Amino acid sequence: MSDALNSPENDTEEMQQQVCVCYDVMRWEIVESIRQGADTVEKVSDTTYACQGCGGCRPKIESLIEQSSRD
Repeated sequence: MSDALNSPENDTEEMQQQVCVCYDVMRWEIVESIRQGADTVEKVSDTTYACQGCGGCRPKIESLIEQSSRD
């Protein structure tokens, strides 16, 4: 997992930020899904319901997945 997802600042308010407005999914939920092996938006969506509404959160989820692959 990349330093970007494991850094100390991720224990702060940033992890409580809402990423998916439609399903009220927080950043920490998406990061946890990625840590557990979700490596596509579809897999994150399967475990968190993020991106099953308007799709506006897709770029943020893609960014978090990309960050996780930069080890």
